[in-house]
Amino acid sequence: MKIDRLLSIVLLLLNREKVTAPYLAGYFETSIRTIYRDIDTLCIAGIPIVSQQGTGGGYSLSPNFKMDRQVFTPDELLALITGLKGVESAFRDKTVSSAMEKVTALVPEIAGTEKSVVIDFSSWDRDSTHQEIMSALYRAVLSHRRVRFEYANLQNETTERTVEPIQLMFKMSAWYLLGFCLLKNNYRFFRVSRIHKPVVLDETFREHDPASINMDTEWRSAPPVELHLRFPEEARGRLFGRFPEQGIKYNDDGTIEVRVVYPLDEWVYGLLLGFADIMEVLSPESVRNELLRRTGIFREKNA
Repeated sequence: MKIDRLLSIVLLLLNREKVTAPYLAGYFETSIRTIYRDIDTLCIAGIPIVSQQGTGGGYSLSPNFKMDRQVFTPDELLALITGLKGVESAFRDKTVSSAMEKVTALVPEIAGTEKSVVIDFSSWDRDSTHQEIMSALYRAVLSHRRVRFEYANLQNETTERTVEPIQLMFKMSAWYLLGFCLLKNNYRFFRVSRIHKPVVLDETFREHDPASINMDTEWRSAPPVELHLRFPEEARGRLFGRFPEQGIKYNDDGTIEVRVVYPLDEWVYGLLLGFADIMEVLSPESVRNELLRRTGIFREKNA
């Protein structure tokens, strides 16, 4: 995780007179180019890092630098700890726990106040299988090692994929893995809840630069379509967080209409099928017909 690595670099520089980029790359198991970017990020953030070229050169901190509130305010550290705790709930990674301890040690008086906001990505039933899958994918991302797993789509069709994992992303109430799929020979998003039996391979790969990937294109693999939906009044609670508020209209007769533009892919059909017992599709007709084909419950509602 980049924030953990940045903090660890600062702590290494505080405890050592000088370190080199190759040393840092080996220590964090990343590329020298990534270390250069990290140093630039720290300099922009105001950390006074001195760079010396040539034999015996390396990175060091200004002699008068101290890691105190002139770098992080208590509120900033509180936000940092809250975020780290959320990541720990998903990955169960020791390095994240270590990072939390280091941040708390910077300003001890904020210890305990982070409980005012809790980010918890674990399930209510504390499903250990999900955490094990997340931990395996997280290790694969950090170590730039290929991962093989079984992947099931919404039609319950399962394929075996070998993927070069790039990022883990939490979006729209679910975790996704962005990776280069060797089967499809292209970048793909994989919903983690549909990944089964991941195996981290010994095969490494060259680092992919997420900045060079058109995230919007890869995420929206299908053309966008405007959906016009209608729900009964009792569905109000179920709609919160699933559709943007600006697209929701509350009618005088108690019904609720939703207009939203989504890429028409399997994720959208999965979302709509979750409302099949109460939803009416006003348009487009092609989406209504496809849902009628997929489920008899929806057929009765829209007959």
